[in-house]
Amino acid sequence: MFYTISEVSEELKVSQPTLRFWEREFKQIKPHRTLNGQRRYTKEDVEVLRKIKALTHERGLTLSGAKKILRGVCNDLPEQKDIAIDTLQELKTFLSDLKFQMDILLSEDDLSQTQDTDKQD
Repeated sequence: MFYTISEVSEELKVSQPTLRFWEREFKQIKPHRTLNGQRRYTKEDVEVLRKIKALTHERGLTLSGAKKILRGVCNDLPEQKDIAIDTLQELKTFLSDLKFQMDILLSEDDLSQTQDTDKQD
């Protein structure tokens, strides 16, 4: 079974120019052409396009990153992403604690300066 570019565009909610661009960028997409040049996508083509959309629109990867994943170069990317997120969350907690401690020190400094001023009066 074959799908037209308008059917695929509607199904994936992606513009036709985007589909044509992805077709040029990703060698895995090879729609058949009719005699008058219309594209006919196979079920496999649509699955690859669905993966590209998920990688670029939902996971926020660049086209280069999506290409690597589709080629199998970056199979460990989800784990690396999880590690990076955990590291950033730890850093956020550390910085939040540091800010809290700095606020305490600054308030103590302000208090001691106020007390020194009161003693001088």
